[in-house]
Amino acid sequence: MIRRAIPARCPWLEAVRKEVGAERMYLYTFGSNQGGAHVHWHVVPLPPGVPYEDQQGAWASWSRGVLKIPQQEMASLAVRIGRRL
Repeated sequence: MIRRAIPARCPWLEAVRKEVGAERMYLYTFGSNQGGAHVHWHVVPLPPGVPYEDQQGAWASWSRGVLKIPQQEMASLAVRIGRRL
């Protein structure tokens, strides 16, 4: 039910999930009224193959490292995600 409801409200979230083949998506909202009111979102795909017991907190840990994706590949990914919208 939730998986079906989210794409209807957030097509860009589903576009990222499909393009990168994520097993699960995390969406974080950060903001503040101090120092200039703002809000921003982080869209965090969980790669396939992460054991279920590790998925719940996988987004909050840097212990497994960070993907180092070249700028050109990131630009290409952005274009492909855009085509899905």
